[in-house]
Amino acid sequence: MNKNYIYLMALIGSIMGILGSISWVYYGTSFIGGWIEGDIQSTPFQLSDNAMKTGLIIAFIQSIITISFFIVTLVKTTPENLENETRLTGLWFLWTGIGIAVINFFHVIPCILLILAGTYSIKETKETDNHTTDREMDTNENGPGYIET
Repeated sequence: MNKNYIYLMALIGSIMGILGSISWVYYGTSFIGGWIEGDIQSTPFQLSDNAMKTGLIIAFIQSIITISFFIVTLVKTTPENLENETRLTGLWFLWTGIGIAVINFFHVIPCILLILAGTYSIKETKETDNHTTDREMDTNENGPGYIET
């Protein structure tokens, strides 16, 4: 797979994740507060103050953690990073996608994009390693040449 596709998947996943984390502070407060109170369908105006405070704290902590991971992932999507450290960047994408899915499952689309980008990045690293190790240098009396092993 072309590295441009890996770059685009990780870039779109990071941007969607950052925007989703920011909006999760508002929606997560209502969702978690309603879950604590036992009424998921309620509006924020119907919840008690304690449920709203707890929901806000939990949603805010989740958002801070996921935003920090998505910002580091956004920095790692630079083309220079993908050229020099393809395998390490792919492992970062993979583990970040899995970790954020565990922290907050509502970021499922950015997580899938990061997991795919990480998997393809690692796969591309293995393919380029196989192409360089499949041939050996043959220096016989006919001159230098390559032979398949």
